[in-house]
Amino acid sequence: MKTILILLLCCLATTGIWAQQKKATVTIKVTEKAEKDSLWTEDTHNEFVPIGRDADGNFRVTVESGLPKSIPLQYGRYQYYVFLEEGDRLQVTSDFKGGTPTFSGKGSKNAQVMFQIGKNYNSRLQKFKPSKTYKEDLHTFKEELYAILKMAADSMLLELEGNKHLVSPVFYTDRKVTFKYQGLFERLSYISQLVSAGKNALEALPDEGMANIMTAIELDEKLLRYPTYKSFITHMYPTALYFEHISNVPSDASDDVKDRIIMMYELAEQKTTGALRKDILHQMAKNRVNRTEDPNLKTFLEQHIQKYATEEQATDLRKRYKKNMTLAKGASAPNFSLENLKGEQVKLSDFKGKVVYLDFWASWCGPCRQEMKTGAPKLHAQFENDKDVVFLYVSIDDDAAKWRKAIDDDQIKGIHLLAKGGFKHPITTDYDIGGVPHYIIIDRHGKIFDSSAPRPSQEETPAAIMEAKKS
Repeated sequence: MKTILILLLCCLATTGIWAQQKKATVTIKVTEKAEKDSLWTEDTHNEFVPIGRDADGNFRVTVESGLPKSIPLQYGRYQYYVFLEEGDRLQVTSDFKGGTPTFSGKGSKNAQVMFQIGKNYNSRLQKFKPSKTYKEDLHTFKEELYAILKMAADSMLLELEGNKHLVSPVFYTDRKVTFKYQGLFERLSYISQLVSAGKNALEALPDEGMANIMTAIELDEKLLRYPTYKSFITHMYPTALYFEHISNVPSDASDDVKDRIIMMYELAEQKTTGALRKDILHQMAKNRVNRTEDPNLKTFLEQHIQKYATEEQATDLRKRYKKNMTLAKGASAPNFSLENLKGEQVKLSDFKGKVVYLDFWASWCGPCRQEMKTGAPKLHAQFENDKDVVFLYVSIDDDAAKWRKAIDDDQIKGIHLLAKGGFKHPITTDYDIGGVPHYIIIDRHGKIFDSSAPRPSQEETPAAIMEAKKS
């Protein structure tokens, strides 16, 4: 009996150790005085959530699923990622003001290498100074930009190889895939951005064409377990197929977004098989569902569901279609009532008769704050004396004090409202806000003019607002 009891206790102890090894923890010490809920990371739903503190007052996050993975650590506007695999007990000390953090504990070598590679990558891109803007000389600008993006991505892979002896095999394999497809993603994104800015797709392509990019892309279902690869293959591979196709058949190039989406879907359907095809076409179907002006959308959707969608994907697509139709151009904008800086309730309907540029943001969102500092002031200046245009800012902050501080720090002009509760607030469901920043234009009649409007810094934004005034 005593022997059995000892064996049972040993089994329980082994099970406990095994369970601990299956998860990873990060303990973060902020050298500056840190307020509660000042350090954030992403949860399993890719939503930013505050990191709690341990008994010693340090921030601690435990990851129990999805390993290996990289997670963000965001403090104010400063953010970097750490890599975690099963059993890691990483300790981070940082001022979160631009200084170099120190890492210790299991997983520290991976963290050090990843931080340095990321820092060097960002430094290379920040030093890039084009000799010409894309307006002055598109060809020179695009070739210089393409070259720096390729060099920066290649340098990440070279640095990874140089540090292979320091890092774990899991880290090396994961980052090799991640860095490769991050680089390809960036190169294709810049071409897409030039096209979105109104440039001809053929003119936006690099002189070397698409051959090198297409040769580098692997169509391998096993790689779908890497998030960066899956994101690339579902979001950017159809774009790559389109660019490759029009470089061979220039007459098929189209300025119409709907036509491009249809062509990308058809090309991906032809070029892929199995799980890759299902994942890619599901993403393409989601993209097309956003084009609510398409008269053939409903027919396409049902055909796609019948041919390719799983039950879960079918439910998702039909739900998206229903939601998008409620936010389609010309639909009544959902009314809401939120508290302003004075504690007064403000309704959307209070601004009927005016065009509303609706900006969803949060104090912890770096891109949101950057737009407010650089894009918003210029946009506001163009409508400074126009009483028929309102800039309405809706923050999804959980902390009203941080919301107010961000407004004061950035000197954000406009009408400010707080939708406390983050992505769980009903307004994010009503307006289908899956991330911030997000912009919506509402016309003078309280109708949706654009449920996915351009950012304040984009050239087309003033024209879109003027067009809404005419409707």
